Amino acid sequence: MLIYGEENSTSAIIFLHGYMQTAHNAKLLLSKTITEKFLQELSLVCFFPSRRWFDYVDDTSFDYKAESLHIVRKYVHAQLDALRKAYQKVILIGYSQGASVALDAALTYGEINKIVIPVIAISGLLLSNLIVHPGEHYVNNKYTIYVAHGIYDSEIPLSLANKSYTTTEITKMCDFSGEHWNFWSNGQFVDFISDSLKEIIVMYRGTPTQLS
Repeated sequence: MLIYGEENSTSAIIFLHGYMQTAHNAKLLLSKTITEKFLQELSLVCFFPSRRWFDYVDDTSFDYKAESLHIVRKYVHAQLDALRKAYQKVILIGYSQGASVALDAALTYGEINKIVIPVIAISGLLLSNLIVHPGEHYVNNKYTIYVAHGIYDSEIPLSLANKSYTTTEITKMCDFSGEHWNFWSNGQFVDFISDSLKEIIVMYRGTPTQLS
């Protein structure tokens, strides 16, 4: 675990890194977007069990091994349970494969606990049965989902990402001028992430939003 920011804050962020990304690289890149000053009232907690979160069937598609996703889902749910006891607000941020995990964890945790876990998905996609196999069926509820995706992304094309959200309501989306890599200092992206975090913090000040 890497901790970046203030531990004695009222809010916590779990950042889920990309496929085959290292802990230190993830921290370095994210620090280009979210500064220490910005995090004075936040605690950023990074969990890195390995270089990948779940297994794909092969290298030619985003089809995945369901068991590996469900194992990591339980892991992230456990971290959410623990952090919710210590912090007023818990936010998930994920990049690439980590974005898929963050979305999956937030939506399934919300259904189980009837509570909203805000999520910011960066350059990822929802593992919906509309686009991947075996695919998950997510209930379209009033979640809080912010999405940032590069319009020139060749690893996870924007069109595919958008298709994955077909039956899911997105709170706010930013199609920034960038690719799958090297966008962390992009002005449009930086503004979107900082504005999204500010909105989430204000929106969820106090009691977390309940799902009906």
